[in-house]
This record gives sequence, C-alpha cells and structure tokens, in this order.
Amino acid sequence: MHLSDAQIQQYDDDGFVILPGFLSPEEVGLLAAEADILGTPQRGLPDGNVYEYGSGMIRKSYSVDKDSEAYFLASRLPRMLVPSRQLLGERIYLYMTHMNHKIAKKGEIWLWHQDYSHWQLDGVARGGARDMVTIMIMVDKSTPENGPLQILKGSHKLPVEEFRIDLDETSVPTAKVSEARMAEIVKSHEIVECLGAAGTALVFAPMTIHGSARNNSTRTRRNAYFVYNRVDNRPTIEKPRRFHVSPHLMNSDPVELDTGVGDDALLALARRRLSAA
Repeated sequence: MHLSDAQIQQYDDDGFVILPGFLSPEEVGLLAAEADILGTPQRGLPDGNVYEYGSGMIRKSYSVDKDSEAYFLASRLPRMLVPSRQLLGERIYLYMTHMNHKIAKKGEIWLWHQDYSHWQLDGVARGGARDMVTIMIMVDKSTPENGPLQILKGSHKLPVEEFRIDLDETSVPTAKVSEARMAEIVKSHEIVECLGAAGTALVFAPMTIHGSARNNSTRTRRNAYFVYNRVDNRPTIEKPRRFHVSPHLMNSDPVELDTGVGDDALLALARRRLSAA
C-alpha cells in the first residue's frame, strides 16, 4: 500500500496516522497466536522478555522477528516497507522490533516519553519524522478500557524533552517526561487515544510523546512495534545503554532491506498453519 498525500500530510502535521484494516483477520490472528508463545519462556529468545515488577506477568518482548517466522514476514511486507520508504527514502533497515503486552487486569502503565530519547542514548544521530518511523500493529482490539496507546498530537515538533530514566515506576526503564513538563505540553497538545480493531496500524514519528494507562479490562491487549531507520542514520554506539533489561535491543544485523517478501506472504503462512492444525 501507499500512503496518500493526505495521510503523509497528517503524519507530518500530527506525528501519527492510523490505518484501519492494515492486516486481515487471518494475518493478525496468526500474530496473536505467535504472541501467546512470545510472551512466555518457551520462545526462542527467552531473555528477550521482561516481566512486571508486581504481578510477574509478561510486560515486553524484544526482537520478536528473530524467533517468529510470522513477525519476520510481517516486518518485510510491502505494506510495511512502502510507507516507510515514502517517509524515509529508499535506503532503510529494520532498527528493532518488540511487543508490549498488557495482561487483563494486570497491565502496567507506560510513562509519557519520546522513543527517540532512548535511541539517542544508543548513538542514533537523528530522530526526525523523516529519519525513523514506527509502524505499530494492534494485535488485539484497543479500547478505552484496556489501556490503549495515547499520543500527544503534534508533539513530534517539540525538541527532545529533558527526561530522567525512571527505574522504579515500571519494569522497563523509561525516559520519562516530567509531570511538570507534561502539564505544560497538554495545554497546547491534544491527547488522542489510538483505538481500533485488531489489525489496525499506527504509523508514528520517533519524537511523538506517548504513553498509556493501566489495562482495567478483562481482555489482554498487545501491540507489536516495527521500527525502521535510514541506513545513513545507523547508531554509532555498539554497546546498548547501560540500564537496559535485555540483550535483545537493536537489530543485531542492521542490513539494508531489499524489496522484502510478497504482500501475501503472511496470509499464506497463516493458511498453511491453519491447514496443518
């Protein structure tokens, strides 16, 4: 798929654009089934998982493309690569993948932050909207009750915010924007809840401020993240940030992506898995 001129303008103006029906029910159903495994020690890279302080439930899974064929294929679908190249240019690579889990009645908050605050610490020189982009897939339906991602509209145009690495409030160290600064920002930037059915995509810029509330519903909510970077913006520091909780952070093989796979590759895998069941 191609982003329309209007969608690209919205991304530039607001820092994000929501794409309903990005994946079919069969495709996202396969991602959900794989997520059930990725969120356990039975995955291929168990040290890629992070668990919540209080409940001990799964919080985050890093490098989901490394031990899941479905997520590997998803990261290389033309539906992912074409919009990324429209925004970043032709020479891109997969910077990282991860999944955020919000277990029913247990899922922690995500503190307000800019993703680029973390990536800057890893040696990524530029975090502009045309340098890096994240495509998030809603693996489960996002509703007001289950702690959907919230975005501050237009906040990607703000400078890199001053932050402190919070090591206490949640189990994933986060470059938290201070409460005082957030109180100022929300006076001029609308908070948008990113709601949608499973299979909805959210394309957003690396400096867009976002966070989420606790999951108070009876259903687990998971989002999968695929981050693309310009080849000429590769990080200059080989060693991950010192406070990181998993060895699986950035892509360990940051090679330029080619044309990827066929746009039906994920659907074909879903149907093969279903016929073999």
